[in-house]
Amino acid sequence: MPDPGLFLLFYPFSLTLAAGALAGASAVLARRASASFGRWLLGLSFLLQVAAALAFGWSFYWSWTVVRPSQNAGFPVLAALGWIFVLGGLALGIQSAYVRGTGFLRSWTMARLEGRAPYRHIRRPVAAALFLVLLGVTLIFDTVPAYACLIVAALLIHGLLELGDWELRLRLPEIRDYLRRTPRYVPRRRRTDRKNQG
Repeated sequence: MPDPGLFLLFYPFSLTLAAGALAGASAVLARRASASFGRWLLGLSFLLQVAAALAFGWSFYWSWTVVRPSQNAGFPVLAALGWIFVLGGLALGIQSAYVRGTGFLRSWTMARLEGRAPYRHIRRPVAAALFLVLLGVTLIFDTVPAYACLIVAALLIHGLLELGDWELRLRLPEIRDYLRRTPRYVPRRRRTDRKNQG
């Protein structure tokens, strides 16, 4: 049986990942409780979300620097692929932020936001963008702790988003159809209409 002390010695960022997941889950539950116990919990929820983001960010920084980065000896394609993921993730993130910000400033309805790309294709474009960037940087650093952090963080964040969707269904019943028909991270392939072919 592996020694937990050795695991923490080699992967100390696992503690901050766990703290980030706990803060993220608490943020969702505080937002849910705000309907019963007061809107002040929305402020607490926001602070917990910031704490979770900082904990996850610090964990990744720690995992990238805990050992000397590989020079991708024999695998220069990993670094090139990493930069492609980083740039693709940044582009998706900027587009998502622009659409979300425009919708907020213009007081768009949820239906109008859902009809704009990238939200028309995936319901969590910011999370997908963040994962692409983190995957890209992990490939560039190419170390075992970086890969371990990426895998654990991806599982934890997926669980947090699942919890967030649960809270969203309870808070906004009208959004259930959008959540059901829109994939979370990867868009569906368009089906060609066979009747229009040939």
